[in-house]
Amino acid sequence: MRYAFLFPGMASQREGMGRDLAERWPEARAVFSQASAVLGYDFAQKCFYSPLNELTSTQEMRLLTMFVVSVASLRVLEGAGLRPAIVAGASGGIFASLLAADAIDFAQAVRVLEQRGRLIASIPPEKRGSMLAIITANEEVMQQVELIGGEEKAHVGLYNSPTQIVFAGSDEVLRRVRERVRGLRGVYIPRPERFSVGNAHHSPLLMVIQEQWCELVDTMTIRQPRIPVLLSGFNEVTTDPHRVREALLDLNGGAVYWRQSFSRMLEEGYRLFLEVGPCQTLTKLASAWKTPHTALPCGTVAEIEAVFTHLSEKQAA
Repeated sequence: MRYAFLFPGMASQREGMGRDLAERWPEARAVFSQASAVLGYDFAQKCFYSPLNELTSTQEMRLLTMFVVSVASLRVLEGAGLRPAIVAGASGGIFASLLAADAIDFAQAVRVLEQRGRLIASIPPEKRGSMLAIITANEEVMQQVELIGGEEKAHVGLYNSPTQIVFAGSDEVLRRVRERVRGLRGVYIPRPERFSVGNAHHSPLLMVIQEQWCELVDTMTIRQPRIPVLLSGFNEVTTDPHRVREALLDLNGGAVYWRQSFSRMLEEGYRLFLEVGPCQTLTKLASAWKTPHTALPCGTVAEIEAVFTHLSEKQAA
């Protein structure tokens, strides 16, 4: 049975994320211990017991919590003998996907993500911008939404699904887009706090840190992935370490083509998708595709045990 591991980005934190995994499985507990050793403080304590506003108050914590908890889930799945045929990460999820493919080392990824968070935080507040999610099930309306965004000079940061798009830009630009889109029939705009990531990610506004980010990526050792990696920034499947490096360099200003990437996996015959991380973001997005498939979250003990049961039943059938 072929299946894909999917790794979510950083707009998906929740309180207590990863704690039940560490209490249940030594493989997960070891990941948090390793992160604490690299960072020089008790990361597990902060991740398990901080209120949500603290988990999202700094870019470092946004990036690190998603990565470390995703890796903890990954190690549990690997310990049970699960081996994906392909891995894919949305936005910052690329780091966990590369680790799953053995293309990067854990300690190095933790240090790079910590420094990336500090780089993003160094952008002056008045230049950070924000992001705006737009949801509609009507294809023609979605085309109108994209047209409005283009007219207002908003950058499409994420093509999330056939029914969801996320714009990135200055607060004023997004305000104008929001006001115009509200007049369209069948459009839903989530409250801003539901897509609060602190900056206009995947847009020209983040390119102010590009020089420092390039220097940081240049320090990384990137090996040839042992399994194919779907780079959602390029909608490309690769085992080429040079393309992986280019995808990392593109994280600031390049869009995330998750809609196209997930469609590609469906076209290539994948029908089982396991979201390896502390949320159900990609699992929920997957419901927008009509092609029959199964998407299951793997972020809690209950979810992972449900996946084990599902796979056992499939093998027995």
